Amino acid sequence: MSQDKEISLHSEVEVKDLFEFMMDFNYKCLRGVLTVLFSIACIVGVIIFWGKLSGVQRGVIIFIPILFLVISPMEYYLRAKRQKKKSFSQATDYVMNEEGITIKVGEEEGKLQWSDIVRVKTTKNLLLIYTSPVMSFIIPKRQIEDKFDTLKNILENNTKCYYFKMKK
Repeated sequence: MSQDKEISLHSEVEVKDLFEFMMDFNYKCLRGVLTVLFSIACIVGVIIFWGKLSGVQRGVIIFIPILFLVISPMEYYLRAKRQKKKSFSQATDYVMNEEGITIKVGEEEGKLQWSDIVRVKTTKNLLLIYTSPVMSFIIPKRQIEDKFDTLKNILENNTKCYYFKMKK
């Protein structure tokens, strides 16, 4: 098989990668945008109506953006740390070719058909290959390095997913 039709990747997901995935998953959707807009509206509202609100009302309205913009991301980071220990303690090896993706973690090996992929996207530092709306393979871009264009061609030519967006 020629070099441009097969690619092998060794991937080690770190806590920062899981955190970036969780932030992307939770804040780059309609729910996330509405949460941020609602939090901003609370901040603006408490500033505008400061004198008309009681102390309890101020406290509740101030707590809402703190919950969504500070506490939730902290909780995502702690969840990423737990998930790293539980599910990402071993490196993952991927071999992608015309037949599909072979995934090996430790001694276990599985095969993913191209038709199983529903979405491919990148974030600033990650390549995300979704097999369902909530299930994704996370590959840090730093581990793709100079193979990015080859990988993009393989994925583009073999997947028929509804969403495909890969940027370096």
